[in-house]
Amino acid sequence: MSEATKVDLKNGIHKIESIEDLVSITTEMYAKIGGYTHFGFELNLSSFNSYFSNPQRFKDLCCFGYFCDNELVSYIVWIKIYDARVNKKTIQEYMWVSDSNAKGYGVKLFKKSLEYIKNIYKFEVILVGNSEKNPKLEKFYKRNGFKLECDMFYKSN
Repeated sequence: MSEATKVDLKNGIHKIESIEDLVSITTEMYAKIGGYTHFGFELNLSSFNSYFSNPQRFKDLCCFGYFCDNELVSYIVWIKIYDARVNKKTIQEYMWVSDSNAKGYGVKLFKKSLEYIKNIYKFEVILVGNSEKNPKLEKFYKRNGFKLECDMFYKSN
């Protein structure tokens, strides 16, 4: 985020309201965690930033950061989609990353950001992903009422 924006941050969750802040916070978190895989693929940071810098695409995102002492410790991006498979408005967890040294903040961010979205966007389905086959993450999703729909197969060309 811009230094001017960071000055006013306190501890807690903040909604990311601008494209510039989305790019900045994504770049900051990506550098902090040393990369990120998204559904099994290494995230291409410049492609992500370019794609979501389009105002039409950005308006379909809900992005939140969790800050401690003006430092970003967790970040989540939700995307509003229409899922033709089930004929429903859906909110999908697109990216959720946390600093491994800051335990607990990622879970708080997940839950609070979802509460916020429920108040502003009427959707019928929530999609989340466990692209890394992380057993702790799988238990978290199950404890919170999510059901496994299917495993995803993919092939790189």
